[in-house]
Amino acid sequence: MYETCLAPDLLDGYVVNGLDSQNCWITSIQSVLTSGDDCYYLSQECRSENIHYLEERDPGIFCNILNQAVISEYEWLTVSHAGLFYNFPQLTEDTFLQNNKQVHDFIREYGVFFGERKLFLPVVSKTGWTSQAFCEQRQVRILAFDEVYEMCTNRCLRINKIFLKFEYLEPTENEHVALYSSMRYINFSNLSVENKYLQGINGSVLFKIQGTLVHAYMAAAFNSEGDSHIEFIVPTFDYAPGKSDDIHRDYTTVFVIAGQCSFYQYI
Repeated sequence: MYETCLAPDLLDGYVVNGLDSQNCWITSIQSVLTSGDDCYYLSQECRSENIHYLEERDPGIFCNILNQAVISEYEWLTVSHAGLFYNFPQLTEDTFLQNNKQVHDFIREYGVFFGERKLFLPVVSKTGWTSQAFCEQRQVRILAFDEVYEMCTNRCLRINKIFLKFEYLEPTENEHVALYSSMRYINFSNLSVENKYLQGINGSVLFKIQGTLVHAYMAAAFNSEGDSHIEFIVPTFDYAPGKSDDIHRDYTTVFVIAGQCSFYQYI
């Protein structure tokens, strides 16, 4: 018999945003994070657009929106939690090369200090926007290392049907956290390699650290001996107080988190 459990339905689950506005939109779900009684649903990347047929005038869809380096109003990752809409602004390296004062002010207003000179962007709520996740619990089967490795080496693994579950204890709040995520790609050792391994990657997951919910890049490595190693990279920013031109993006803030991790498939 194989091991089974329940997990949020990332295959068929979805989020509906703008429930009480003129325009609504539906997106799929990339990852789900539960923390105590709270549940957060990470949706898809969004870019600002005009709704072409919403009004009588002809606004176009993208043509009247500024085409510049990404700032908070233009591109974001969306999150649904407790009926409300949240987002992570997506800030690129080009944004800082332009020394965009609006971006710098935004980071100072919404950033959370980590250490002396680091800060990261937490979830920011969109006032007045509503959101609802339709994501039931569904039976899943936990996959053993050998099973996933065999599918990889036989070239028959269907990446869109493999998911990752990671559970850990958030020390700041002494709270159990569970992350459920789709996979972007999986590294694996060829048969000629003596040390057998798997390493799954997902570039868009939710992560809770020091009581703050953040957007992270996740990597989960496994070997045939039953060992695992989990890392998260959190978008952080160098920040020198009082210097408007001294904020730079830095991806070197890595968290190595101990916990229970496994691949799974929906039944």
